[in-house]
Amino acid sequence: MTSATQTQQIRSIMTEYVLTVTADTPFTEACRMFNNFSIHHLPVVENNNEIIGLFSFTDAMRAFNDKVYNQTTINEKGINNVVKIDEIMTAHKVYTLGPDDDIKHAITLFKEYNIHSIPIAQEGKLVGILTTNDIINKVCD
Repeated sequence: MTSATQTQQIRSIMTEYVLTVTADTPFTEACRMFNNFSIHHLPVVENNNEIIGLFSFTDAMRAFNDKVYNQTTINEKGINNVVKIDEIMTAHKVYTLGPDDDIKHAITLFKEYNIHSIPIAQEGKLVGILTTNDIINKVCD
């Protein structure tokens, strides 16, 4: 594991092309993005890519279970009326790092807070995302 973590910048392994949603993106649309693109995290942005939250596959499953699962009949429009991204996204504890930060710092955050993705920001704007899969892929190279 030494080659992946010795003073290496996040920019060397982060994903630069990041799919995002806004607070008013329909819940079902965001869920389709998870499925269609095989991803698990969607930064929630506003005003020129300012990060306001993070919406994860786990958030979606929790919301579906809490708000939709026990409904006997509910259609897609009904789901989107019941489940709102801005109500279920992680907003108050979104950890971000910069592209020039060290990968070791990201690993520390992943371990300490049991998280699996970190939006990468520069001057307050989203420029990438780093996931535990990015770290694993780098270590396995």
